[in-house]
Amino acid sequence: MSILHAISSFYIPNHEERKKELQETLYKNLTCYNFKQIHLFVDSFEDLEFINYNYPEYLKNEKIKIIAVGKQPTYSDLFEYANKLEGELCMIMNSDIWLHSISDMRLLDNLENTVYGLTRHESSMVPEMIECFDKQPGFIGSQDAFIFKSPVKPELIKKTKFPQNVWGSDNVLLREFSDLGYTLLNPASQIIIVHEHKSEFREDNRERLPPPWIRLNPTTIVIK
Repeated sequence: MSILHAISSFYIPNHEERKKELQETLYKNLTCYNFKQIHLFVDSFEDLEFINYNYPEYLKNEKIKIIAVGKQPTYSDLFEYANKLEGELCMIMNSDIWLHSISDMRLLDNLENTVYGLTRHESSMVPEMIECFDKQPGFIGSQDAFIFKSPVKPELIKKTKFPQNVWGSDNVLLREFSDLGYTLLNPASQIIIVHEHKSEFREDNRERLPPPWIRLNPTTIVIK
């Protein structure tokens, strides 16, 4: 059932294996039947040319909607855009994350004032990060996608002017949601997202946001 709006970013890195991973991620999200539309911030006009050349059929039917070009979005940008999709279910996700499956579509019912902060599976489908919550008591956690019903509270937009690819950004985002009274859940084994990153290539200039951080343990939502 196509009911989700994916909101993300896209760029072509200067690393061949990493480039293939991000291309594969975009393709898998484009062909995911749960997504009604893929909304993309695109880093450069060269990256936009790549999309135009490789995915013309998806542009033609508007499965891809280009939001802006030449801008690395902050979470604030992503939420501000999501608020234009009022009443819709939105999924903000990292550029190397694709949606594998939703075990029960009723998980997406009644999300007013509730946010899913999802922990990923790896591309091998091993739930390594999910298992860390039990194996490592000091593990702060990792959320690579957030599902919510638009609009979010305006205060959230004011407090999230930082990009996705900063260490700890997801944990700070959880804190801001919590401070605004949102219910936070992590049904990571029911809504499976996959991290396409076998290359392990990472930029070496990433910063880390300071605490306080929030840890969001995986849980199973019982549907009655």
